[in-house]
Amino acid sequence: MSSSACAGALEDGIAKFQAKQYSQANDILSPLADNGDMKAAKYIAFMYREGLGVEKDLLKACDYFEQASTENDGESIVYLGMCYLDGGGRRADIQKAYQLLREGSENGYYDALSLQASVAFQIGDYPSAFGYYVAAAKEGDMEAMLMIGAMYRDGLFVTQDYKRACEWFVKALPSKIPAVLHNYGDCLYFGLDRPVDKKGAYPYFKEAAHLGSEKAKSAAEAIYKELYETKD
Repeated sequence: MSSSACAGALEDGIAKFQAKQYSQANDILSPLADNGDMKAAKYIAFMYREGLGVEKDLLKACDYFEQASTENDGESIVYLGMCYLDGGGRRADIQKAYQLLREGSENGYYDALSLQASVAFQIGDYPSAFGYYVAAAKEGDMEAMLMIGAMYRDGLFVTQDYKRACEWFVKALPSKIPAVLHNYGDCLYFGLDRPVDKKGAYPYFKEAAHLGSEKAKSAAEAIYKELYETKD
């Protein structure tokens, strides 16, 4: 095929993918990917990763992501890193995953900042984790806000500072993440950055418990008994 014909086929294949006509997209894009087209390879990788128009196959997905990553496509590099992270399609290797996630962001793919932070945190690279969490928080990622608060609370890389910790938990409250509600409840119950307010803390533990947190459920039950049940 001529270069112009290939470009036309690629555009058509991508259009079919975006229209969720995955089988047709696969018919068009697979030959292009197998002939070395890196952009086609990325779309085929996503189809195999999610089982879109093809049988789900993580090994093939990772192979295509690896092919697409050779042109420094940040998104493909990040997804290749995820192959190593969860052991799907590659042997699990958290250090390799972390290397690829960092490389992906350096090549312009920033949507995985929170994931990078999480991996950095797991391997004990707290300075990098904190930096990634801050970058993700600037983009509105409330799980990142939760983790920044936790790092201030526990003094991981940063100086322990309960006031800042609780401020970050407050910022993340709209997410309704159970751990955020529980941690903010701790701020009130223990008076980490303000006077103790056990009654004020109870609704946060109760809501976190309602959202499925067993730890918060135990805390809520204990606080209820402390505050409201008649004592002998």
